[in-house]
Amino acid sequence: MLGGVSLRRDYRSFDFVLLGLVLLLCAFGAVMVYSAIFGHSDWYREQNPRIVAIFPRHIVFLVTGIAIMFIAAFVDFRFICKFWVAFYVINLILLILVWYAGRDADVERWLRLSDFGIPAPEWVSIQPSEFTKLFSIIYLAMMVDMFKDRINELKVLLLIITAAVIPVILIVLQPSLSAGIVALSILGCVLYVGKIRFLYIGIAFIVGGALIFWLNYELTVENPLILRHLLPGGLTEGGILQEYQLNRMRGFLGLNVNETLLDQNIRSLQAMKSGGLFGNGFMNNPIVVFIPHNDFIFAIIGSEFGFFGSVLVISVMMAIVFKCLYISHKTPFLYAKIIAASVGVMFAFQTFLNVSVVMGIMPNTGMAFPFISAGGSSMWINLASVGLVINIGMTKQKLMFE
Repeated sequence: MLGGVSLRRDYRSFDFVLLGLVLLLCAFGAVMVYSAIFGHSDWYREQNPRIVAIFPRHIVFLVTGIAIMFIAAFVDFRFICKFWVAFYVINLILLILVWYAGRDADVERWLRLSDFGIPAPEWVSIQPSEFTKLFSIIYLAMMVDMFKDRINELKVLLLIITAAVIPVILIVLQPSLSAGIVALSILGCVLYVGKIRFLYIGIAFIVGGALIFWLNYELTVENPLILRHLLPGGLTEGGILQEYQLNRMRGFLGLNVNETLLDQNIRSLQAMKSGGLFGNGFMNNPIVVFIPHNDFIFAIIGSEFGFFGSVLVISVMMAIVFKCLYISHKTPFLYAKIIAASVGVMFAFQTFLNVSVVMGIMPNTGMAFPFISAGGSSMWINLASVGLVINIGMTKQKLMFE
């Protein structure tokens, strides 16, 4: 019973098409991660010896992720969503823990289980910012459903936005701008499906446009008025932004171009161009691409399978997005509708960011390609999200005489 409406589970409505599309991308992704690592130049592996261990790690997270997907598909989503407050609290705790125990070469984003006395290999770690994506979809959907009759009241709207922005701020401070951007896109989808007034949407676009104009101005002047306070040494000792993030933005605008970042983008475009229409063939990429297994795996796809292979991969990804939106459209329950639509938007936005970076349309954001890029937490969350959408698709409204 949900809001006075009786529900039933119809396992005959299990979406095998969505499942098949996701598993197809996952299998192709595993093949491409292998090619990106072992089909790359010996020089690149010599310079990055730890990259060889990424493939078996990817397979472990892929297999366990598929198990998580089936659990999310068959444990009633209404039961899962009952714990939305707990998800919010756990999300904040994980993001705060990153400040104290998170470790990586340049940034603090990962929590290694071994750091907490849990017997696990060194490479077994989680990235809390990835968990924020699915957790935020669930708790924001529940909040909107709770206040659906008052969603356009300013105080209610501010409450929902504040709940969403607090985790985003913690993510950006790690720093992880890309994950923060995705979380904001999820907020936008949640509010749109929750039927926020178009007046507020218009205001958001105006504010967003003004921020982009301001950022462009700040990056082009020698002595920025505000950005200098956000760098290390300003506001707080560590600041909010890191210099490398500003360099990525400056490089995108053609200002003070960092040679390493420029070389990375040039190599990516060269790899895509070398593939032509049909590609150079599997494990036959002539261009050395940095971070080929994750951020720039789409460049490897373009190099080995060409334009047609790249289009086919994007088409499969878009089919997954449309399946999520279709399930959102047909479910009669608001929070289920929001969850399914937000998952689709999350996949679409992540794909857009990844491909845009590879094609040189946007500065490098560090965003993985869903289901294809090597990853641990990201693979778990993406597959769990698919399971939740399949779950929603199997829940029907019970008719009076059933």
